[in-house]
Amino acid sequence: LKGIDMNCPPISEMYKKAFCHGVYKIIERKVVGAYHKELAEFIKNEFGLKSSTVRDVGVSTIKEIIVDGNFFIASVTPEIRHCPQCPTQKSGHLVLVFGVADQRLIFHNSTGFSSNNTQTSVQMQPDLFEKYFSGCGVVVKKP
Repeated sequence: LKGIDMNCPPISEMYKKAFCHGVYKIIERKVVGAYHKELAEFIKNEFGLKSSTVRDVGVSTIKEIIVDGNFFIASVTPEIRHCPQCPTQKSGHLVLVFGVADQRLIFHNSTGFSSNNTQTSVQMQPDLFEKYFSGCGVVVKKP
């Protein structure tokens, strides 16, 4: 992620900070989230990056955001890690979209599997990504 100082604290500390910002919540003894508005605020406060939430956008909008050098945290179904052709939902998980190559979106999925190439620098055709995508997310502006 060019231009961003990634000298971050350990992931456990980041989760604690995210909880303090309301990104995740505990409801009925279960961790739920991530709440997009709170995530955008957390990104602003923790990393000093401009970020905002968007709703009802399509893959073409994501491409425009990325081509301009920004990042997009997309709300998708967790099923994206298995790549079924007909997912049963469209939200519940976040992936970081950071590139476009040959019209395909390139993203990182922290819970994907390296064994089936659904974790790091995943490339997916826009029409397939659209099946997993809720239309909501967080735009993170380049520094």
